Amino acid sequence: MAAWQLPRTDWTELLDGLPQAKQLTSRYGTTFGTVLIWAEATQSDYLLCPLLSAPRTAGIDPTSLIDKVSRTLTPAHRKGARLELLHRIADYASTLGMQCDKRHGTNPSEVVHRGGGLGRVAGAIAAPAP
Repeated sequence: MAAWQLPRTDWTELLDGLPQAKQLTSRYGTTFGTVLIWAEATQSDYLLCPLLSAPRTAGIDPTSLIDKVSRTLTPAHRKGARLELLHRIADYASTLGMQCDKRHGTNPSEVVHRGGGLGRVAGAIAAPAP
């Protein structure tokens, strides 16, 4: 998960139908979603996400991204579109983690892309194994 980044097609599908979809990605593209999914999949603090240290190395201040993630994860802000997004992210991260565990050592981005992106991941969520 150290080098994993959310594919744009998956992020678009995760945001599908949410009223604030454009606002959620207009400034950071998939980076915002990557940080949220990384934190959920690894069950780690989002501040430890390797993607947040990359901008620091490149001289980019990630402060506004960190603030946005923090606000999204704050319980008082978990309502409406943000709450729905967090539910979708939890499902996506859970399925991504299970697929990675099954293929120990496989790059998560390969697991998600093999077979058609989120459609495959969402299919696994919609039809859980008996």
